[in-house]
Amino acid sequence: MKTGTRFKRGFYETLEEVSLGDDDPYTLYVNAKIDVYEGTFDHDLKYATSPTTLEDRIAIATLTVPTSITYKTSLSISGLPADCYFRINGALSTPVSGLIEIPSVTTKIVEIVFVGKYKHPTISIPVTNPIEDARDADTKWQALETATPAQIDTWITNNITDLASARNLLKTIVLALRYLNDRST
Repeated sequence: MKTGTRFKRGFYETLEEVSLGDDDPYTLYVNAKIDVYEGTFDHDLKYATSPTTLEDRIAIATLTVPTSITYKTSLSISGLPADCYFRINGALSTPVSGLIEIPSVTTKIVEIVFVGKYKHPTISIPVTNPIEDARDADTKWQALETATPAQIDTWITNNITDLASARNLLKTIVLALRYLNDRST
């Protein structure tokens, strides 16, 4: 029994190692988008261009990558080869005019993994959310987040005693509504 490595045609992304039968090894594994390289190889160093050809992966020069990004803002990384492929949080993609561009980041982290012809260390960019950060720092939110209706009533009676404290609570309510709105979109 021989072994092989499945890869995406055109993208050259390694998918998995497979066991090949001796009679017709490609029947089960090859279709219009997938091919099989006969044998296995180090995916960090090589990529398959055909069932019999391996090429060295090419290192991408230093990229300028932000150390963090703010929630619901855009992310741009330029200077990429036009024929490179990568996964952004698991979704296969390719640059447009040498540029990775995400118009509105809505995850807690952006992870970019290069596949196929080009290699670069995995890029992980944490996403900061100022609304969540403000909510987490707000002592009123912390006091009311898990409270029952009766506890909320008691808290309001004890803590909202003048116009300034009412304004403070109103700010917390608006912050909570904004947070809920962000989670629903």
